[in-house]
Amino acid sequence: MPVAPSFDDLLAQYEAEALAARPTLQFLEGDVTQAHQHGSGAMADAVIRFAVQALKETFIDGAKGDKLTALCDDHLNIQRSEATTSQSTVTVTRTSGGAGGSLLAGFVVGSAFDSAGNTVLFTLDTTVTFGAADNGPHSVNVTAQLAGRSGNVAAATITRLISSPFDATIAITNPAVAAGGNDEETDDELKVRARLFWQTLRRGTLAALEFGALKVPRVRVSRATEDLGTGITTLVVTDSDGNSTAQMVSDTIAEIENWRAASSLVTIIGGTQLIVNVTGQLVAKIGIDTSVLGPVAAAAIVGRMNKQRQGETLFIDSIKAAGISVDPDAIEALTLTTPLADVVPLPAQVIRPGTVAIT
Repeated sequence: MPVAPSFDDLLAQYEAEALAARPTLQFLEGDVTQAHQHGSGAMADAVIRFAVQALKETFIDGAKGDKLTALCDDHLNIQRSEATTSQSTVTVTRTSGGAGGSLLAGFVVGSAFDSAGNTVLFTLDTTVTFGAADNGPHSVNVTAQLAGRSGNVAAATITRLISSPFDATIAITNPAVAAGGNDEETDDELKVRARLFWQTLRRGTLAALEFGALKVPRVRVSRATEDLGTGITTLVVTDSDGNSTAQMVSDTIAEIENWRAASSLVTIIGGTQLIVNVTGQLVAKIGIDTSVLGPVAAAAIVGRMNKQRQGETLFIDSIKAAGISVDPDAIEALTLTTPLADVVPLPAQVIRPGTVAIT
């Protein structure tokens, strides 16, 4: 296999070419000849780097950002998924028993303020109408105004009426979490889909079902499993945070008709989030600043846990490996306080990180 020339090799090549043309030429420390030599070497090094990078960007594992987007679009007709808005269902009630009225589609509601003073605004997807003396409850779907994971708020937190209601006694709440909000698809997520492409050409396979589910905009994590006894395949779908909505499941059911084999039965369900906290302690070599390593190791563990799919066991060895991988030469060991054993979720649960503290 050819080996790229080092910078010293480039300098030696320049000197050899120069001496071949002019044998009496001398390369002295600080002389202009040496400046020319290093300048030429730097230009050659830049050309080599550009050529290697251009070649690297023709491979899925080597491309990044816009280059990866263009590669997947051009070669596989796979487009990077844009950020999506979260959705939920709210229950609307009132206590006055008064005259009828409506909350029109587009009526704005909001989540309770969090500890940082942030709120998420949602709009009603359809109109809610109260008849005379009708106190509800009425259910209506709502959609976040802004795209992103920040819209995935917890149950019972969408409680604020931002627009003015026709009746001051009207109240709202969301019985279930708001889900389906995703940030723009990351490079790692796009690479997972791109690698699945070749396995899914036959369709009807488990990999094909998972790939097809990921074509639904709000779905970012999918897993298909088959019960060999009944022949029934179960496909679980969630957003990046591990949650789902009825609308997400409905959209997936429609899409999977293009991917399942004829006469095969595929049951599609939404997944739920299983939060796992991680605490531990690094043991580093003498002279290493562990105050810097700790947060970096914690971030690596969060990244590893965010790759978990539905029903996948979180092994404590994988947590330790992720933390140690940030600087294996400096870190001698990582001892975990929690969890003390592998975490085994239910089939529809997706493990996601809670508090991760590495000291």
